[in-house]
Amino acid sequence: MQTSKFPSVQALDQLLDGLGAGAARRRQLDMMRGELQRALERGALPVPAQRSLRRLLEEEALRPYVRIAESGALRIRRVGGGFPPTSEATNEIRRNDLGSDISSRICLAAWSSARSGRR
Repeated sequence: MQTSKFPSVQALDQLLDGLGAGAARRRQLDMMRGELQRALERGALPVPAQRSLRRLLEEEALRPYVRIAESGALRIRRVGGGFPPTSEATNEIRRNDLGSDISSRICLAAWSSARSGRR
């Protein structure tokens, strides 16, 4: 995966590398990482989400991300000649990921960052 120009996605890459997820799980997480990258590139998320992992994963950024991702607009591969909405199974994976491992790691990362005075 290419290095992102966004510090928030660079921090997400480090976080994902440290999860120790299996291959299938990592593909799911990488899908979301790519969607977040594309949403930032399109200016679809708040500007602070470009600079801070904590901001990237706050409700203010995640709400539009999920809406846009579910619409199919963040797909990289065409399906039937277009970019249709993502499947319910993909949407469920996305919602579960946002509510589980990533969120708990983000809380820890945000806490560490706050303690060290970085943002």
